[in-house]
Amino acid sequence: MARAGKTKARPSRVLIADEFPLVREALADKVNAAEDLISCGRADAAAGVISAIEELRPDALVLSLHLPGAGGFELIRKIRLAHPDLPMLVLATRSDSAQAAQALRAGAKGYISKRRDAETIIEAIRHILTGKLWVNKDFMPNLLDRYFGKKLTHANIRDLLTRRQLQIFEMIGKGVTTREIAARLFISQRTVESHRDHIKVKLKVDDVFKLHQMAFEWVQEDASPQP
Repeated sequence: MARAGKTKARPSRVLIADEFPLVREALADKVNAAEDLISCGRADAAAGVISAIEELRPDALVLSLHLPGAGGFELIRKIRLAHPDLPMLVLATRSDSAQAAQALRAGAKGYISKRRDAETIIEAIRHILTGKLWVNKDFMPNLLDRYFGKKLTHANIRDLLTRRQLQIFEMIGKGVTTREIAARLFISQRTVESHRDHIKVKLKVDDVFKLHQMAFEWVQEDASPQP
């Protein structure tokens, strides 16, 4: 009897939003050439991005900062609130650490210049799909100060984490177990663990014990319950 072949993994769906048709087409071609990625749609204005996300349910969004309409950082914040688990890679016309920090604080997972080669942009898309941040290495030290600040404050933490991550972070601080968190939020334990790993990356915490300690201190000081 012939052995059944392995099921091929579904490629990650990427929505591309840019004001220039040539950029959209060129990037879509590169995405489609990758075995693990597929371009599921394109948008040329801020309003089109919102509707495309609702209709297409992409796994990742590549987003220009200069889309016509209410684009830029406000659009990033709006998408983050409506779709907290959708990773966004910002395409910028220039490479600027202050702008990168602002994009990350607004809710983007990555920031990259349009001048970078297509292979690097594809690598950045794959990177944010794993839940990790992507920025140009050249200004990493300066970016860390701008993004994280000298010390993580309550405002920093609320700015860094999505609403769902804040819910989980607060429950961790109250001693709620992974199983209980999953039950309360009606999600799987694996999803809770995935959120926890993303929180560790964002808060620069390298082990679970330190994360629990940080969450406990955060709750004890002045954390308020999430609705």
